[in-house]
Amino acid sequence: MYRLQVASGLPAGVAGDAARESLAGAIAVAATLPEPLGNLLLIAARDAFTSSLHVVAGASAVVLLGVAVLAVTMLRHVRPIGAARANDLDGLAPSRELAVA
Repeated sequence: MYRLQVASGLPAGVAGDAARESLAGAIAVAATLPEPLGNLLLIAARDAFTSSLHVVAGASAVVLLGVAVLAVTMLRHVRPIGAARANDLDGLAPSRELAVA
């Protein structure tokens, strides 16, 4: 994603594989260019990085939501630790003999 966006945002006359590989590479290439081209490259690289980061964060949120729904669905029949079964509570009812004594 980053590579595609940087390639489309590169100023004319800037060709560098390092600039397309990573943000650090784009910063290194921008340092070797004249000021207007270097600044344009930095802007394009930062915008591409931020946009790609947003896409990955959104995709991660969707996956996390799917895992949460799956976990709730798969675990809804599991009793919580320490919770007694309904038929176990029947044996714990106080009897009349104990109450009278």
